Amino acid sequence: MMANAIDEKERNRIHFGKRVTAIGQRSDGPGIEISVNSESRVCSHVISTLPLPVLRTIDMKDAGMNILQKNALRQLQYGPPVKIAILFKEP
Repeated sequence: MMANAIDEKERNRIHFGKRVTAIGQRSDGPGIEISVNSESRVCSHVISTLPLPVLRTIDMKDAGMNILQKNALRQLQYGPPVKIAILFKEP
């Protein structure tokens, strides 16, 4: 798990079990503003591990994405996983 690899100094800045309702760029300077449990927070970085169907439910109108990025997010779908094993006689 990624949180286990982060040093102790940063560990208290990771929040689990919080409902993110919006992600957007700040209009008054650098940073990313997120709405969590109906309160606003400003971060310098956000690592989102949400599955696409969940990410699509978050308000991202102010996230600064261009039309191609918005379309990609809307159209991208998960496909069935495929594993292929190949046996070689020589390395």
